[in-house]
Amino acid sequence: MSDIAHEAGLSQGAIYRYFRNKDEIFSVVLGDLVDQSLFDSARVGGHHNLQQAICQANLGYLNKYWQIRDLFRPFHEAAATDVRYQELRKGMRSRFRQRFLSVLQRETGVKPDRQLETLVLALQCCVEGIAYASFAEPASDSLSPPLDVEEAARVTSAVWLAALRDVLSSPQQDTTTEPAKP
Repeated sequence: MSDIAHEAGLSQGAIYRYFRNKDEIFSVVLGDLVDQSLFDSARVGGHHNLQQAICQANLGYLNKYWQIRDLFRPFHEAAATDVRYQELRKGMRSRFRQRFLSVLQRETGVKPDRQLETLVLALQCCVEGIAYASFAEPASDSLSPPLDVEEAARVTSAVWLAALRDVLSSPQQDTTTEPAKP
């Protein structure tokens, strides 16, 4: 806390007036960074076509992730055990999905159903996972040479587009019934 107070040009007492501990500061800073920077840079819409929008959104997300990757390792570690960070991550994912589904409906006329929402969640986890594994995970030997931002964006966008093409080209299914259990 003394380092934080020093960098902010405040006394430790002033910092404690607003925050109880480092975790609270980290949560606020990360939440603001992610919501205002990361996901704003991954906005979907305003493009000539859905393919361009998806590619821009993934590139924007991955660029920002790369820029603040040092914050994501402790965030993922904290989210594994701390409910506050789990809720923060859950909210970020939910807002991103709702934005994407809204643009998808506006651009294609397809109304989101359970299948499409589940697919978008899976695709979202795909881009989050490749970002973490490629940019934030400590000493990963997953690929040699490592992925750069542009390659990660190309690969994740291709996955998104292939998966969405299948869903968007097939008739909407009634998803009100539960799927059969294996």
